[in-house]
Amino acid sequence: MPPLQFYVYRRSGTLLYFRAFERADDAPLDMLAGLLFTLRRSSIALTPGEDARLEFFKTDTYTCHIYESASGYWFVFLTKPESKPLSRELQAIYRDIFVPMVVKNPEWTPATSFQNNEAFSHSLDMVVKNMRD
Repeated sequence: MPPLQFYVYRRSGTLLYFRAFERADDAPLDMLAGLLFTLRRSSIALTPGEDARLEFFKTDTYTCHIYESASGYWFVFLTKPESKPLSRELQAIYRDIFVPMVVKNPEWTPATSFQNNEAFSHSLDMVVKNMRD
């Protein structure tokens, strides 16, 4: 099941990258960071002393898949509700695309937008295309 949208946030909630693969409502764009932050804080409060990782949540209209890197970046796919878990795909995007094409790019300042990074966008498109096949 192909994703509808892809986001990269800082742990603070700052949106660094956004890509829509299908036309969708803009409402999640504005509210998603706050929702993720609230769910993350709630999971920590409910599971003290354990690794309170939030990997996905589902509604009637979409599923939100989340990968949080140790360095504080959140990689998020929004998909249709019937989608399979995408944890591995998000980890691969972080490891194989974000780190080499964004983090190791000497022109990028950490924690700033990389929306115009064409190499990242192209590689992300290839991952999503393979998910559709």
